[in-house]
Amino acid sequence: MKEFEDLKGLLRNNDSFDMGILAGAFENLSQMNKNYKLSFIVFSSIQSPIKLFHNWHNADYSFNLDDFNGFHIVNLSRTIKKAREIKGSFGVSRFGKTNIWMAFTSESSDFFENGVVRFIESYRPDISRIYLSSEELRELFERVEDNLSCEIYVKKAVLYSHVKEGIMSFENKQFQELFNEAETESRYVDKVEYDIQEDNVSTYHGFVSRNLISYYYSGRINRFLDYILPTIAKIVERKINIFKDKERNYENAEATPLCINFSQDVIGCKYDNIRLIKALEKVSGGAVAVYHKNPYLHMSFLDFIDGSNFDIFITDSNKITIIPNYKCSMYSLMRVTDQIFKGFDEGDVKLAERYTYSFADFMAE
Repeated sequence: MKEFEDLKGLLRNNDSFDMGILAGAFENLSQMNKNYKLSFIVFSSIQSPIKLFHNWHNADYSFNLDDFNGFHIVNLSRTIKKAREIKGSFGVSRFGKTNIWMAFTSESSDFFENGVVRFIESYRPDISRIYLSSEELRELFERVEDNLSCEIYVKKAVLYSHVKEGIMSFENKQFQELFNEAETESRYVDKVEYDIQEDNVSTYHGFVSRNLISYYYSGRINRFLDYILPTIAKIVERKINIFKDKERNYENAEATPLCINFSQDVIGCKYDNIRLIKALEKVSGGAVAVYHKNPYLHMSFLDFIDGSNFDIFITDSNKITIIPNYKCSMYSLMRVTDQIFKGFDEGDVKLAERYTYSFADFMAE
């Protein structure tokens, strides 16, 4: 990564090295190269991912680390199926004192997707991906518009249907039109390439997806570092507080249920129950067991990746309840709820009201 190489020669190992120092390099390179792209992935990790990297790693990866007073550069190599090797470097930075981290690079898309992202994901569930809903993406743009007193326009977007195959592209409109149209058409927003305009002048060109992959193409990088990223962090921190520490423990077996509440009735017949089952069957590395399908739905989900398991109930026309068991990671809850939002419908996740389940609730008829 050229930005690192240019600056490393000017710094000693104990010198400070942060995103502020790099910002000028990002902007200069974007001005010199119209194809420049800086790629970011935002994720959650309770302990430092650098410590995780030191503890163990997949045999397909090799790396070394440069530490500049807490700012880390990872020089990574990955061998893919013994057929090819990809190499490059990426930075790792923590957002404040939170458990939110980001990894970023201006290397090729191949290195970012098959190197950086896959390397980060190899540490699941200790490292957890975060997923935003369409409404949370809308909230992101609304907050940035308010804080910057700007206007945000969609250059391109990808929307998927909840109920049928296919995608719909969306171009060159104000961002509220995008989300209003998605809501009207029963679709969810997956990816958005956007333009920030201040006083009718473009000041930032970027991209964001619901799985918190972001790209910086051009413009004032501080619009991302000082406005977009802090807003993402606030939304992510709220989600983390809902999903973390939900598994039962043996000292206190009481469950901490979660509810997905929908703004309207989305469950009205047996077909809707089946639609939810089919959505969850698409979660990779997991299995669904259905105990009761009609008129109410009761099933369990087992995550083969980390052993998480939980029960899922539909007992109301506008609510899904998730009951965590003794092994239930934030990582697993995040990806399952995201699949519900994509394959069934989007809702609002909250802590559920306490409910006492009887033995009969867990038995199929």
